[in-house]
Amino acid sequence: MIIHTLHRYILRNLLVGLAVGSVALIVLIWLINSLKFLDWFVNKGLSVATFLRLTLLLMPGFLTVFIPIALFAVVLFTYNRLAADRELIVMRAAGMGPWQLARPALALCAVLTGVGYWLTLSVVPAMEGAFEAIKYEVRGEVSSLVIKEGQFNQMKDGLIVYAGERAKDGRLIDLMIHDTTGKTSDLTVMAESGALVREGEGARILLINGNRQERNRQTGKVNFLYFDSYAVDLGGKAASTEMRFREERERPLSELISLKAGDRIDPDYPFTYEERHIRRMRMEAHLRLLRPLAHIGFLLIGLAAVLTGEFDRRGGNKRVILAVALVVLFQAGSLGAATVAKKSLDGLLLLDLMTLLPILVGWIWLVWPSERWGRRRLAPRRGRTAAPALGGGAGR
Repeated sequence: MIIHTLHRYILRNLLVGLAVGSVALIVLIWLINSLKFLDWFVNKGLSVATFLRLTLLLMPGFLTVFIPIALFAVVLFTYNRLAADRELIVMRAAGMGPWQLARPALALCAVLTGVGYWLTLSVVPAMEGAFEAIKYEVRGEVSSLVIKEGQFNQMKDGLIVYAGERAKDGRLIDLMIHDTTGKTSDLTVMAESGALVREGEGARILLINGNRQERNRQTGKVNFLYFDSYAVDLGGKAASTEMRFREERERPLSELISLKAGDRIDPDYPFTYEERHIRRMRMEAHLRLLRPLAHIGFLLIGLAAVLTGEFDRRGGNKRVILAVALVVLFQAGSLGAATVAKKSLDGLLLLDLMTLLPILVGWIWLVWPSERWGRRRLAPRRGRTAAPALGGGAGR
């Protein structure tokens, strides 16, 4: 009964530490994400609701990477605090071995690993798909854009607008528009002034006193047209009807595994997947299946650092430093392996190795001293205690 009480005590400490660390981590990640879209919010009229949706949709993907690291840090902090307060010594005196002390952390790791698979296989692809769809809409909505004075503003692919200055009444002075979206010609329009007019879900620029230059790409002939007033359509929502290539992050696992080079991207379009697309999909599939295992590997390394060896401050610090160095090394190795996997399918083996190696290293570190090194340390002690007894018997 006392063992179960101690297990609950350790688990409670782990949960409190993980909750505090997770909240701080989530706030930090959200602040980092919000900086990416701050310009859209401040300068391009992005609504508060859309801003919050964009920043929150990316959170699950970041959590799959950072929660294993947070679990590792919480295990180091909690067990080191218990050791510093001599509570681990009392627990060992009560008959709890290293594996019994590790049981609450292993139970928590099992739950987080299951949550990790739920995130990577279900939640993250759905969130990434929703994020890319909203981002594509926001980029295509000209009504959400603001033309900045003194800068070349890319309203969409092939359409650039320049405004020299903005008058107090909102008019744009010294306008130039360059449009390369035409099938056979490029268009350049210059005007003394103009104004951005929103019409429903689209927008257009009304130009006053200027000229229109149309250059035929094949012949190079340029046609001029001088006007008193002219309107240029900026597109708006029409852009959202174009085909959007789905990134590998938003695809289901079945597509990542089954698609191959030469398959059509969409039945209505003649484009096919290339080898580079397939490599990225295979790498994403491996990441989804292997990334949650980082919980186990990092946990075993953390437990080995705090539950093996003697409970002295200097020795404990050395083991903790070694554990942190190993986690950093394996995390960097995983990022490097993912980069290699994008260029070659052989890099997937390296990616698998960098995911499974922390589990192997943590297991060996945690098991080996108790089963091998412990016996070697005990053997000389039994010899030293037996020798005086033999010597005393001979003297008598």
